[in-house]
Amino acid sequence: MLENVRIQHPIGQSRFHNGEVRVGEESISYVYDCGSEKDTALQTAINDYADRDGAGRLDILFVSHPDSDHVSGLDSLLATVETETVVLPYLSNIERLAIIAKAAAGGHVTGTLSSLVSDPKECFFDRGVARVVFVESDDGR
Repeated sequence: MLENVRIQHPIGQSRFHNGEVRVGEESISYVYDCGSEKDTALQTAINDYADRDGAGRLDILFVSHPDSDHVSGLDSLLATVETETVVLPYLSNIERLAIIAKAAAGGHVTGTLSSLVSDPKECFFDRGVARVVFVESDDGR
């Protein structure tokens, strides 16, 4: 039997949800994005996630895109749980510049965001992630 348990954390209009897919005795834990403009709510959600059963292990972290409201909690999350794999979109240089420009315009440029946009693989390896997978669109963009 396949079972998927998902939790959407109440952190405002940003993203942080986690889940677990189970097949029999096997399971895979995942997190989809980890960011919010509401730092206190996000940190509470990360702490709640870290205190769950099976804490300390995260199989897959999905990053939909590196806007600050989707990635601002990555440092806290990755310091809390050992993460096997990160899956994120491949970004062209133009897309990277656009992300930094948008963050700068909103006053949301952080060292983590800069590192993530400039060299995502190294950013995650520096934070203990074992594997980074880039996803490209099927139209080559």
